[in-house]
Amino acid sequence: MKSLFAKKLIVANWKLYIKTQAEAKALYKSCVVVASQLKRTEMVLAVPFVFVSHMVKRKNMHVGAQDVSWAVEGAYTGEVSARMLASVGVTHVIAGHSERRDLAGDTDEQVAQKVKAALGVGLWVILCVGERERATDGSSLVVVKRELLASLKGVSRMLAGHLIIAYEPIWAISAHHPKSVDTPESTLEMAIYIRKILHDLYGKATASRIRVLYGGSVAPENIRGFLERGGVDGALVGHASASAGKFTRILHETEMSYSQDV
Repeated sequence: MKSLFAKKLIVANWKLYIKTQAEAKALYKSCVVVASQLKRTEMVLAVPFVFVSHMVKRKNMHVGAQDVSWAVEGAYTGEVSARMLASVGVTHVIAGHSERRDLAGDTDEQVAQKVKAALGVGLWVILCVGERERATDGSSLVVVKRELLASLKGVSRMLAGHLIIAYEPIWAISAHHPKSVDTPESTLEMAIYIRKILHDLYGKATASRIRVLYGGSVAPENIRGFLERGGVDGALVGHASASAGKFTRILHETEMSYSQDV
């Protein structure tokens, strides 16, 4: 399935795999080299808050954060606001990741507040939605629709153009379920369904500007399959993005995937 976007988008979610500033700088430098070689791909480095100020936007490479506060200002110890992130060069933020929902207790309502806060200051929001259990009876579609609608509650059509949706089938994330494997064909069904929901919410013109990414277990060996047959515009990469070698291979495979798009 041919993407409507000129470039694929690969988001590197470093999570807590990069433990020191030295490691972060080394991986960043590796990504800068690869980014300069890309023609049909752009990347976002979603890094821990403490490393954000060490990252600089480059050609084909944007700086992102792994979370954002719903609060604008006030007595909220430990929170990092969207405006703070924007002021240090962040252009993208992740909201609603399954690990934040599970570990931090983020509800759909809180995710919606985070989405609106980030969009309100001009950030791009990578909104994660996905089902916990693998299902073949259509119940996965119901779960994703409920989560998507709840997480976008109050988001206007004017702001929605800065949305990116990451489909995150939690059962297919290797860190949690190493033996569960997703397929491009099942992802295609979900990508089409997500786009239909966005179309119904915001209309064709706005929905066509919203990328849909694959956020399951992504590796150099499977990325092309999801890009070429999964109906997605890119991927949200977890553990593999913390390895310079693996992430470089993923980016190169992404570039090659275009040979079947044209």
